[in-house]
Amino acid sequence: MPYRDGTGICPRCGAPLHGPWSESEKRLQCAGCGGRFVGYGSLARSHPRLSQQLGISPAPLPQTPLACPHCNLPMRALSVTRITIDFCAAHGVWFDTHELERLAGKL
Repeated sequence: MPYRDGTGICPRCGAPLHGPWSESEKRLQCAGCGGRFVGYGSLARSHPRLSQQLGISPAPLPQTPLACPHCNLPMRALSVTRITIDFCAAHGVWFDTHELERLAGKL
């Protein structure tokens, strides 16, 4: 499967995703729109406060949910400090361009 070797397809724009995807590090970045998919473990290590806050304030689902780059199932939308992000309960969080930095700076 392509996602295991650090590649995949962006759920936002359809461009290729690249980056480390292993047991210890799960990060994919879109070559097109700059969005990022970060696995829960990677997110907890790099942004522990943000990681703790992600389970609150579910946002309404968008009309067409984004697909998880790992399992291709629909992700849920979540509103954190007025920024809507998408997450797969099993695999990680999708951040559109600059969302990770904006959220990390607010918490």
